[in-house]
Amino acid sequence: MKISRFLAGVALVIVSASHGVAGVEVKVVTFSEPGEPGYFYATLSEPMEISPEVRLVECRSDSGGVYLLAAEVGAGRDPAARGFYPAKKQLTGVYGRFSSTGQFKVNVEGYPWMEEGKVSDLTSFALNINPGGTVDEEVKRGWGARWAQKFRAAGYYFPTSFTNYFQEVAALRYGVPTNPSFGPRRRGDDPDLYSIFSSGAAIHESLQLGGLRDNPFARRQYPENERPVEIEKLAGPEVKSHPFAEMLGNRNPPESPLARFVPDDQYYVLFKSLDKQVEFSDLLRDSGGNLLNMTGGGGREYDVRRKLEEKLCLQQSPLSRLFGASVIGEVALTGEDPFFREGTGLTVIFSLKKPDLLRDFIVGKYGDATRSGAIKKSHKISGREVLSVVSPDGSISSFYAQEGDVAIISTSLRSLERSLKCGEGKIPSLAGALDLKYVRTIFKGDAAEEDLFIYLSDAHIRKLVGPKWKIGETRRLRCGANLELFSNAALWRKIEKNSFGMPSALAAEKYTGETPLCPDNGDYSIDSATGAPSCSVHGRLGAMTPVGDIPIAEATAEEARQYGEFTAMYSNFWRQYFDPIAIRVGIGKDIRVETLILPLIENSFYDDIVRIAGKGEGGFSGSPISRDTVVSLQTRIAENPFAAPGRREEFPQFSTISRWLGKEISLNVCDGQPFIGMGSSVTGNMMRGGGSIVERLAFGYIVAALNLPVYLSAEVTDVDSAKRALPELFTKLLPMNEHDRGMVETHRLDDYENTPVYATVIDFGFVNFRLFTSVVGSRLIVASRHEIIRNLIDGKTMEMGGTRDASMRLSVFRDNFKELAETTSRGYAEDVLLACKGNMLLAGLLVEQAGIEPQRAGEAIMEVKGYSPQCPSGGRYLPDGDGPGARCTVHGSLSQTRSSATLDQNAPVIKLINSIDRADFSLRFTEEGLRAVMEIKRN
Repeated sequence: MKISRFLAGVALVIVSASHGVAGVEVKVVTFSEPGEPGYFYATLSEPMEISPEVRLVECRSDSGGVYLLAAEVGAGRDPAARGFYPAKKQLTGVYGRFSSTGQFKVNVEGYPWMEEGKVSDLTSFALNINPGGTVDEEVKRGWGARWAQKFRAAGYYFPTSFTNYFQEVAALRYGVPTNPSFGPRRRGDDPDLYSIFSSGAAIHESLQLGGLRDNPFARRQYPENERPVEIEKLAGPEVKSHPFAEMLGNRNPPESPLARFVPDDQYYVLFKSLDKQVEFSDLLRDSGGNLLNMTGGGGREYDVRRKLEEKLCLQQSPLSRLFGASVIGEVALTGEDPFFREGTGLTVIFSLKKPDLLRDFIVGKYGDATRSGAIKKSHKISGREVLSVVSPDGSISSFYAQEGDVAIISTSLRSLERSLKCGEGKIPSLAGALDLKYVRTIFKGDAAEEDLFIYLSDAHIRKLVGPKWKIGETRRLRCGANLELFSNAALWRKIEKNSFGMPSALAAEKYTGETPLCPDNGDYSIDSATGAPSCSVHGRLGAMTPVGDIPIAEATAEEARQYGEFTAMYSNFWRQYFDPIAIRVGIGKDIRVETLILPLIENSFYDDIVRIAGKGEGGFSGSPISRDTVVSLQTRIAENPFAAPGRREEFPQFSTISRWLGKEISLNVCDGQPFIGMGSSVTGNMMRGGGSIVERLAFGYIVAALNLPVYLSAEVTDVDSAKRALPELFTKLLPMNEHDRGMVETHRLDDYENTPVYATVIDFGFVNFRLFTSVVGSRLIVASRHEIIRNLIDGKTMEMGGTRDASMRLSVFRDNFKELAETTSRGYAEDVLLACKGNMLLAGLLVEQAGIEPQRAGEAIMEVKGYSPQCPSGGRYLPDGDGPGARCTVHGSLSQTRSSATLDQNAPVIKLINSIDRADFSLRFTEEGLRAVMEIKRN
């Protein structure tokens, strides 16, 4: 190391401060490199005692020349300390950055433990930074280590892309060891009961939308002998299509005329009217963007609907006000992929009753767009006129054509041309697809419960898992990771050097680690005003170029290998046929969503369900349940359900009760005050642990029984045999050896209303687990509370209701949440808090360090990362948070958060949840596939 490369300074100043430290000398050591802001460390010659009531010490300076300060606080045990605060704290010095020399004032502030929001001025001192002196590179490493610690603490409970960036990439810039193990804490990828019953897990398994595994930051270098492979030579999964012609026979069900303009390898969404399309869009908005998962507290707004409407010049509000059933009939949406958050193309097809009115409306909207800088053009495709308006930045890209009483509006000329060619019969359309025709024999198009129909065809799914689309999306995901890296690096450079910099500068100055390269050879740039990164091929975050618009002719040798592994895995799951997916939705006061998947993925959680419930029509008896039941899981029982070829028999003891046990069992959770905290989802708590779904439900039942009133209800075919079995039921059922027999003891209680009741005590050594059993009517009842059996005997019950024609069903009775209401509200509030915490660090860096106005923080993050941070409880992000993050007006700061079970009753998702009386989910397994139905009854 050459001293000539650095400037270092040492200065001694007298502290001008209060709180008993006046007159203490401060020694300042600086370190700087050419072209870089400097680092300093100010050491207090006499450490300042910090009251144990202060939980956090922060340093600030109003002087523009010093910034990014970090207090150096030493801690030790104080033998004289008593009570809640045993730690002894001392302020020994301050790390920071400087961009100019001279004298600066530093304020030291303390945040107390018990008084949220209160800030105490602990001291202040002046320091002189002058050039010259000795070199001390440890100042740089010390400063980097303190900020790495700050960001690690800020992201401990909710890691963000920026906290991970600093720990894994930026730390190298300051000579600080990286921490690659520091990453998001994931809640497991296994589905819960809600995702299984709503069919969300099955759809996720069928589409396999994730990218191939690869290095997300840098392109690999291949040896000379590893040549690229032509995409056309890569074979997709070797999975057959159903014999739809044979399955159809002579049937030829009708389909909407709009399907004639939808290519058979695109998704197809059909609304029976414009009003239903508007109603469904509002429902998605109110449910947080996902109708199948309404209970999560999301903290990010991707604004997909607004972006697409503005891109198409087809804003929904004026369209729905001007037009309705008198002008527009059916509405269809179609596209090549479902990657809406990342960026995708969209085509909207209208059935027109008054064609000229819509054309005049579109021409007017295109004229409005030209006044904001977009360019309007006219094209010819097969002799038809196509109007277009496109803005330089791509935020507006709309193409319009009309074919008789059908209007087509698309985000790309290529997509619109494909739709027109479908109408001419030049490329296959869904109107002639045999798989759609067959599905329409099951989901009839004229059904009263169908307001919306969604179809993912055999050809569409085959396209998504084909080599071009799979490799193309993988490359786009890799490029997106690079753009995310650039966005974090540019922000940090803006904080350090007051400018975002260009990609070359970020790489040269070690903000990005290895130089990120676009896998499609795109060029990266960064907007000097906003810091938003973009790629010349893939676009920018939140508005990336659709996969279908990027030509791919070759795959690298590594991509070909990875794709081969993927096809092998996919073919192992789908050993027989591809799975077309159909969904129909009924929208009104109540909501009904029905999913059909042909046939069904193998080797999944659904295998376990089929093994338990079997295939066939099935059905439930409608036996009443306790009137305070909040969640009920019912299942049919197949022959020999706990064993399968090639697998161990999980419960061999089942044979001891199978001769008198019927074909129907339910697990039920009742309202009550839980002893142990629960999350917002009661159904999620019913399936815990690992292993098969049987093991998960058994473990979930035990955990729930320790916490809430829970009971099992099983159909009995021989009542007398069941009653005789009760005294030794658990001794025979539980897998124990001879030495453990004493841990289970069953004794008879006083009969209740002439009905024998037994109590079984299971001794685990440190705790006794008690269950109550009885035969009530024709049902075996196993309950965690005696009162449940008494209520059932007394007839304090309600009818189950819901769909009875099912193999398995789940019902949630929201009106019965009384004592549980506060607990579930608390769980939801904690989920919302967690989502809000994920926004605080980035908002705080922009507002406090990068100088962005608080009201523009959301807009700035949308420009850079493609989403805007939003507190789900309506809070605002303000500066002056303790620590590096912002302060939310509702949830406090990262180091001192607040959570309230009193939710914002005006929030759309809360209004929607409050409107629900009950929700029923059912699964039926037939030879043709999976049928899943979700029914939401609203008040």
